[in-house]
Amino acid sequence: MRSLETTEQARAVLDAALADFCNDFNQQMVTPILEADVAGYLYHRIVANGCPLNMVYLATRVCGEAARTRKLDIVIGTLNESAACIAPLLICELKVFQRWGHTDQQMNHRFSGLLAENLPSLQQAAKVLPLGRLAIVADLFASRQRRGYLAGTCDGQSRKDVIAAKCKEIGATFIWIHPEAAADDITCEIVCDANERTAA
Repeated sequence: MRSLETTEQARAVLDAALADFCNDFNQQMVTPILEADVAGYLYHRIVANGCPLNMVYLATRVCGEAARTRKLDIVIGTLNESAACIAPLLICELKVFQRWGHTDQQMNHRFSGLLAENLPSLQQAAKVLPLGRLAIVADLFASRQRRGYLAGTCDGQSRKDVIAAKCKEIGATFIWIHPEAAADDITCEIVCDANERTAA
């Protein structure tokens, strides 16, 4: 496998892995419960789709003092051995809203964690990687009333809109994996893409 050299190459490999995730979930071949399950799946698919093993890291830190305070969920980049950190091409923070077993209180706690921990981590990492930071929300929740937890509201605002506004503010891409409107199958939606905003 050839080394990846650009954020665009790393993003293409990630996008293929996310498409694989949706397909395999819809065929009941993968049933993730927590972020580690999604991260492990994506690691496998990122490598299978052409990224060298020595360029994908889970729960790791990136180089640059501003970005080293919290471990990031998935990073594609190159190892700086002397500093024991990754020079990133792509940084992903994950959050999962389960279809099974979580109470409303647990879902609210996870949503608060997304706002208070995951997104600030992506904001801090902007000093190291201005483009190529992604919030990936695997929102598997489905009920008769709602297709995805983020489809509901918080303080009168759509949760999805709250996350999208914050991602736009910090220059991060927001990818929402959620159930389709009329089925339990999931789809992958790019709600806001920092790269498109920069190119415009």
